[in-house]
Amino acid sequence: MEVLYNDHVLLRPLSYAYVFPYLVSFVSQVRDILHVPDLEAEYRYLSNRLLCQKEQTIFFYCIFEKTTDIFVGAIEIRGAEFPGQLYTWLHPDYWGQCYFQEALRLLSAYYFLVTQEAYFTARVDTDNLRSYYALKKVGFADYAIVEGPYAKQYELLFVMI
Repeated sequence: MEVLYNDHVLLRPLSYAYVFPYLVSFVSQVRDILHVPDLEAEYRYLSNRLLCQKEQTIFFYCIFEKTTDIFVGAIEIRGAEFPGQLYTWLHPDYWGQCYFQEALRLLSAYYFLVTQEAYFTARVDTDNLRSYYALKKVGFADYAIVEGPYAKQYELLFVMI
């Protein structure tokens, strides 16, 4: 996996070196939205993702602000066996500043190039309108409303253009 970047965002593959800054940035406001009970649960998830990354079965990147090299979030496109292949979050200080859109554009272009897949999916709770509109803004299309693990969710598709 290679480093991806544009004018504002730098995406680096998840590595052990980024686990601590990841967990520091993964604040309670983000954990609540994603239904992650505590940092230990996310640490277990990261440990699993690091194993999968070695097997090259996922695309998991840490998002950095390019000019300052500050860790601002994470983005992952998982395998099709996951309901909602996209997993992403940003530290609240970076919401609404196009970091999400730029990171998604970079990773999706790379994902489609490497996998030759035609689309991937995302799910977001119906009460999480900020994330829903961010997905729509970057090009996701509504597909269905489904029963998620915690509440009803929008299921959206991102199609290769």
